[in-house]
Amino acid sequence: MLYFNALPKTAVIDPNTKSAQVGIDLTARAELLPQLSLNDLLFYKYAIQDQDTPENIAYKYYSDQYRYWMIFYANNIMDPKGDWPLSSIDFQAYLNDKYNALATANNQTVTAYCQSTIHSYQKVITTYDSLSMQTSIKTVDIDAATYANTIPSTSTATFPSSKVTYTVSKNILYVIDYENQLNEAKRNINIIKKNYTTDIESKFVSLMSS
Repeated sequence: MLYFNALPKTAVIDPNTKSAQVGIDLTARAELLPQLSLNDLLFYKYAIQDQDTPENIAYKYYSDQYRYWMIFYANNIMDPKGDWPLSSIDFQAYLNDKYNALATANNQTVTAYCQSTIHSYQKVITTYDSLSMQTSIKTVDIDAATYANTIPSTSTATFPSSKVTYTVSKNILYVIDYENQLNEAKRNINIIKKNYTTDIESKFVSLMSS
């Protein structure tokens, strides 16, 4: 199925002739229900690699590059450029474009500037439950003064059936780490399993025509 062929039609005005013509409504959208995104039976988990595009992932899983839209659909990606992780080459180009002026003003290269400039200070609280054997990590942005006064520590609360250990630490997040975290957060995606694709396509067409 060609994605744009499924979108609803709408009347558009030709700027040259001022006459009404039939066009495609590019603003039409459909999203998976939030609860479906948590259904492991519906998806494969996939980590996007540097050489990956939505089209070649679609070809790899569905033998059909035109099902690239299903990659976006499965992950509620509305901005194919901004919501897709940058390759290592494009990531460096992005840093150069964003930080070149600041780096030049500080007589540094972009790489040196990003590696030495602090973006934020963080307090990290790690909780470990001996009963469930689960670890949770909570990161909170703090100011420089709070960072300086934060003393790393570990404490344990004892309950009848378990012990919960709390560890407090602190961290400096440099610009390069911040930008890398944002980019890497886009890398892990869901891919709809092949046996559901026909039903998904039919439902999508139905929604767009309603």
